[in-house]
Amino acid sequence: EAEISFNKETNIRDYRRESIIRFIDQGVSQKVIAHGLGCSQGMVSQVKSAYEKEGLSGIKTQTPPGAQAQLDKEDLSKLKSWLLQGAKAFGYGTDQWTRARVRTLIARKFGVEYRSLSTVGNLLSKLGFT
Repeated sequence: EAEISFNKETNIRDYRRESIIRFIDQGVSQKVIAHGLGCSQGMVSQVKSAYEKEGLSGIKTQTPPGAQAQLDKEDLSKLKSWLLQGAKAFGYGTDQWTRARVRTLIARKFGVEYRSLSTVGNLLSKLGFT
């Protein structure tokens, strides 16, 4: 019998797939399962097949990978050292770095254009800046 746990983080798709396995383990027909869960018999069959081949990991929702990082470790190291020099060292009137200034620095030094300031903020957090 499948070991399945549910919590508030459980994805509804995972819940449906795991429910399919529970019902199959109880001997419920694929037709009844499909009708009861509002899905196709084909889906029930696919979930059953994936479970038989790979276990629970075979039926879990696969999270697509994020976008490829545009700056590698070496680039991030350079960026951090530049940020520690202060914004004045790069022609600004004050030493305060803003996300917009950092975005401009990245564009100038690496040729990488970030549209979102929140992405720049995430990079800064990754480098230990607030």
